[in-house]
Amino acid sequence: NNVLFIGDQLTGLIDFYFACDDILAYDIGICLNSWCFEADGSFNMTKSRSLIRGYQAVRPLSDAEIAAIPVLAAGSAMRVFLTRLYDWL
Repeated sequence: NNVLFIGDQLTGLIDFYFACDDILAYDIGICLNSWCFEADGSFNMTKSRSLIRGYQAVRPLSDAEIAAIPVLAAGSAMRVFLTRLYDWL
């Protein structure tokens, strides 16, 4: 929701105040949830690998961060779910 495109061209990034300032790999979990699921609900491993490779080209992940990504992604999904649930109740 915070990445803006015109067609296939990236045109802007917004809402950095929600970017992680603690465990940086948590942001990867958020991106995996936002960008790597298809319309049918399936997880796209090709997109996932590309996202992580691109991230590591700029900032290499430690072994501990790589190991934590599944838990961080699940945590970010739960946070979004609970936030949306709260907003709708």
